[in-house]
Amino acid sequence: MGPALEDFGARLTPPQSLLRHTLLNFIENR
Repeated sequence: MGPALEDFGARLTPPQSLLRHTLLNFIENR
């Protein structure tokens, strides 16, 4: 379960960071 959970986390992180980056850009551009 550990390695599978780590793989899931590695899969989940890029979209979250991209979403955070987009959100920060949106807030700064207002």
